[in-house]
Amino acid sequence: MPHLLTDQELEAIELTRDIGNEILQGIDDMLANNATQRTVITETEVTFARKSVGLTKVEFAKLLGISTRTLAIWEQGYCKPSDSAKTLIKLCIQYPLIMNTLISKNEVKN
Repeated sequence: MPHLLTDQELEAIELTRDIGNEILQGIDDMLANNATQRTVITETEVTFARKSVGLTKVEFAKLLGISTRTLAIWEQGYCKPSDSAKTLIKLCIQYPLIMNTLISKNEVKN
C-alpha cells in the first residue's frame, strides 16, 4: 500500500514546484508530439451507422429494439452489440440509402 503524505509533506512538495515551468514543459511536449498521455476520440461503428441513416438516438434504439441507454453504451464503446444488431449496423453503414428507405416504410421515425 502506498504511503499517504501528511499535510506538512504535501505542503513542502508544493513549495518546491514551479507550476509555470511545468505548464510550459507540458505545452512544449504537446507541440513536439511527445505528450505522455493522449486521448483519442473515435466515432464507433454504431454512431457512424446511426448518423449514416440520419436517425436520432431514440429512433435508432427503437429500430434495434433496445433502450436508448443500451445504445449510448454501445456508442461509447463500453459494450459490444449482439451479432444480430451488428449485422443491421453493418447494413446501415454499407447501404444507408436502402436502409433509410426500409426504415421510412416501417415508420421508425416519429
